[in-house]
Amino acid sequence: MDLFIKELYGLCLRNGAENSAKVTMTEALKRLTFNVNLMMLVGKRFFGNDYSKVNNEPWRYESAIKHALYLVYSYTRHAKHPPISGPTQ
Repeated sequence: MDLFIKELYGLCLRNGAENSAKVTMTEALKRLTFNVNLMMLVGKRFFGNDYSKVNNEPWRYESAIKHALYLVYSYTRHAKHPPISGPTQ
């Protein structure tokens, strides 16, 4: 959480405001939730602006987590409502 606040403060300073600044919170919150999930899963966290660069370490972790969640969703969806098959003989 401390890194999140420091990152927000850095964004405010970069936008050039002393008292107030406009900051895109969606990207900052996305990074926060990614770091929280990553810390719970593998014990790592990332900071900086290299999240969106393709084929770097944070991007690969994010891609793997999204793929795993998709597979879990697909499995649970079919487990709740299995496809209907014809009668067995």
